[in-house]
Amino acid sequence: MSSRVSYAIAVLILLLATGLRMWELTTVPIGLHAEEVLTLRLSDTVRAGDIRVLYPVGGGDARENLYYTALAFTRLGTGTGSIGYRMMSVLANIVMLTLVYTTGVRLFGRVAGLSAMALLAVMMWASLLARLAVAQAFLPLLVVGVMLALARALPVYRQYSTESTKVTAFAAVGALLGMGFYLHAASLMIVLGAMAFITYIIVTERPLSTRRLSYIGFSILMIFILVMPYLLSSINLPDLAASSRLFNSNVGLLRSLSTGFMGIAIQGDLNPAFNVPGRPLMDPISALVALVGLIACMRNWRQPRYAVLGIMLLFMLPTGFIAISPPNFIAMSVLLPPIALCFGLGVHLILGQLHQRTYQWLAVGALLVLIGGNAIWTAHDLFTVWPDNEDMQVAYQSDLGHLALHIDQTADDIPTVMCHQRYNDFTRHDRLNNTQLVLLMMNRPTREVRFVDCRQSLVFANGGAHQQVIVAGDNETFRIHPQIADWLRIGQRIQDPNLPEGSVIDMDLEQTVADEMGKFVTISPARFNAPNGQLTPPPIRFGGNVTWLGYAVDELPVYRPGDTVTVTNYWRIEGVIPPDLVFFNHILSDPVTIVAQRDELSMDAGRLRDRDIVAQVTYIELPEAISAGTYTVSVGAYQWTSRLRLDALLNDEPQSNSLILYNIEVVADR
Repeated sequence: MSSRVSYAIAVLILLLATGLRMWELTTVPIGLHAEEVLTLRLSDTVRAGDIRVLYPVGGGDARENLYYTALAFTRLGTGTGSIGYRMMSVLANIVMLTLVYTTGVRLFGRVAGLSAMALLAVMMWASLLARLAVAQAFLPLLVVGVMLALARALPVYRQYSTESTKVTAFAAVGALLGMGFYLHAASLMIVLGAMAFITYIIVTERPLSTRRLSYIGFSILMIFILVMPYLLSSINLPDLAASSRLFNSNVGLLRSLSTGFMGIAIQGDLNPAFNVPGRPLMDPISALVALVGLIACMRNWRQPRYAVLGIMLLFMLPTGFIAISPPNFIAMSVLLPPIALCFGLGVHLILGQLHQRTYQWLAVGALLVLIGGNAIWTAHDLFTVWPDNEDMQVAYQSDLGHLALHIDQTADDIPTVMCHQRYNDFTRHDRLNNTQLVLLMMNRPTREVRFVDCRQSLVFANGGAHQQVIVAGDNETFRIHPQIADWLRIGQRIQDPNLPEGSVIDMDLEQTVADEMGKFVTISPARFNAPNGQLTPPPIRFGGNVTWLGYAVDELPVYRPGDTVTVTNYWRIEGVIPPDLVFFNHILSDPVTIVAQRDELSMDAGRLRDRDIVAQVTYIELPEAISAGTYTVSVGAYQWTSRLRLDALLNDEPQSNSLILYNIEVVADR
């Protein structure tokens, strides 16, 4: 086979692989796995400036920082959403395929390289791993990168020159092995495998020049320099070191090994989060061909091109097999390149034994059928069977993923109000709530989404015209004020089996809202808080493009010290408002003396738009030491940054900077 034909076939395989990895990337899987959520939170930690070698995640476990640092930088360009989170894994997987092809060609020939590449291209776990935002997605790339660097740096080819290797190949060996420590604990075994092969080269009877030996020393020196911070962190945190976390089995060594081997061709990972439960890593025929390649490596161990594959596979096996609940495909990610190269070697050897051209063409046809059958099998399981698995949907919180997709598809056409009590809370919580997870899963910008703490506020977009309210979790409406609950109850909850129950409320209340606001003209007049302030019915305009529409009050005739006064004010937005707008409610003993107050706007003011109507419930707790008597309730608005109050206007003329609503009575506590 000529190099031109080989490259053309490799391009076709890459196109097939790219299709399997990119098709429906945002919806397969839809949602995020807990490990992906952890990945994104660690990435946010890096973006916040908290850079560490090891990030403890509880339970004696930790994560190395390289992947999360890289993701933090790539997210600056890709933003939020599953495409941005997973694209780095897709690209790493595609690059890995090209390196597998290159390594196979250099070690065993073009047929071996193409066969190894084709197997990985259509392997379901390789395709699924490319869709996950996890550090393990980079392990196959690291493994094959190290193998290729070793093959270029050291004499492993059938014909080689001891003086021809450039220093860049040895620098690549040192850089990959040194940086690998900061990717995943499995890098420890990758380094040991590489060191074992270097030792093998040195002790065999192949002549090594002084220059090549100095290059080897240079690579080892690079490794030590790069790994020094990791070693110091491991000394300071011995329980979190790679050696403490690498081998973690709950079924014993022998069973781990036996189930690991079975997982390759008989019964695969039972975890629905990472596999169609029970589907093996590869089909039995491909496994037999790979076994032929493995036997060849064992028989020809004296030849470096076989030894590099055999030694790396030997050191990867414990990493992939000794894991929680084996066979564990996420742990077996390091095995993908060596297994594929064994398959490629097996194909190369089988075709080499067929001397008649007819048999060779029949074998090639059988290989094409095998690869094509695997491609169809993978496409069916990946895009049809696996997404419909209920356990998989639970693992990826697919209902929240579908809710995020719904918002992505509708927010540009339908004004969207999202109940989000943590919209301005930047505290690092132990767990994200459902709303935060939905925002993490969305692929489109949220500029048009209005964030509201629905427990005490609500926005009627465009004066109550058609809108949707998103309630991603029960915590968003826990202890909701009855008036806000009544408004939500009027809306129609969309019934969709893919969405969390009651998560989307369709509301078209323009006339109802207009009628309710019209009632305030007669039942809730206010007085400007100024000498001889005029009693005026709403609406009353304020500066900053906000208009007070009226108020509703709890029907509590008298209060005692320590009681809570509840006031619901309605405001209308009439243009661009200050992004730091805050409404205040004061309890006054006289026009200027404040005895109790509450200043808040339970929504993101920067997302409010012209004609939006805001319902704001305010809870004002009376002091325990308040005296009995008559007090007045005052309302107004100001800018939080400057503390500058907005003027209340009459005929566009400032009258005061607050309104007096009504009186309350406080009686002595008995």
